[in-house]
Amino acid sequence: MFKKVLGFLVVLSMVIGGVTVLQSMGGQSAKGEGQVKEITQKEQEKNESKIVSKQKALEKRLAEIRENLRERYKREGLSGEELEKQVELHLKLIKKRVNLNAATKSIKKIKEGMKTNALWLEDAILDLGRTMDPEGVPFLIDILKNYEKSDSVRACAASALAITGDKSSIPALKESLRDKSPKVQISSARTLAYLGEKELSFTVLVKAKAFEVFVETNDKRAIPFIKEALEDENAYVRVRASYSLIRLGEEKSIVFPVLIEALNDRDRYLRSCALGALAKIGDEKSIFLIKGVLNHKDRSTRESALEHLERLAKVGNREAIVALKESLDNEDRIIRSRAKEALKRIEKDGLKEDKKSE
Repeated sequence: MFKKVLGFLVVLSMVIGGVTVLQSMGGQSAKGEGQVKEITQKEQEKNESKIVSKQKALEKRLAEIRENLRERYKREGLSGEELEKQVELHLKLIKKRVNLNAATKSIKKIKEGMKTNALWLEDAILDLGRTMDPEGVPFLIDILKNYEKSDSVRACAASALAITGDKSSIPALKESLRDKSPKVQISSARTLAYLGEKELSFTVLVKAKAFEVFVETNDKRAIPFIKEALEDENAYVRVRASYSLIRLGEEKSIVFPVLIEALNDRDRYLRSCALGALAKIGDEKSIFLIKGVLNHKDRSTRESALEHLERLAKVGNREAIVALKESLDNEDRIIRSRAKEALKRIEKDGLKEDKKSE
């Protein structure tokens, strides 16, 4: 009897002990599940915080771009509704490329291309910059500093950093001003200027005759150096200098000799550049010179002159409208026909207020 009772007590003890163990295991399991949920929640909060941070950075960058575009179009003579329209159109094109979740996929693609220095590599790097995903910035900096296979690719990385507008790249860009490649030096200097570091980049850009950067950043300290370039032995440099001085608001009379000479150059592209510069001036003398090109022996040059006259006429430049009407009697049948079509388009669209003729 005693043995039976003892056996029963032993079994009962084992059962109770098993239940206790199971309860303990159940408690640990519940605790583990709670910890997993807590970790998952923390990860989710971390991801949400990252998304909010990216979005705020993007909004700030787009606000900077909008203001830069506004200043740029103001310098080009736009104002009011027309200015805001151009700013929003430009901004819309930029926003199409934005993708705050694109860095991982883009980086993977670029790394594959880097193995063979693929022809599309530079485009892919610029596209990464256009996404404005902050996670792509460290990778672009790494390319700028360490990719030795191609100077062009490193220079492209510097340009992509300009698009991102991320100022954390400034130290690496400063270092790249001493790069062995002039191409990388110039590209880095451009980006530094766009990021507001004008002092650091000034000397490199002057030496490179990168006048357009001074125009984009409205850095008038460069004007004396640009004026010197009007005497440069290279005709393209002279015309680019002329155009830059016009956009920086300098006295127009100093550039006419250079542009007139370029209009008579054998190089078609140089003539086209000179026409663009004259159209930018848009005064009576410029219109007279453009109109004279309508009789040039090269048809594409004549057509380019007509296109500039139409653009000027569309914004109400009265001298350009008169020049188009006079072109109806041009010896070239195609010029006569296109002038007629241009005047019809202008009449249909209506003329805008002519600020230069007031």
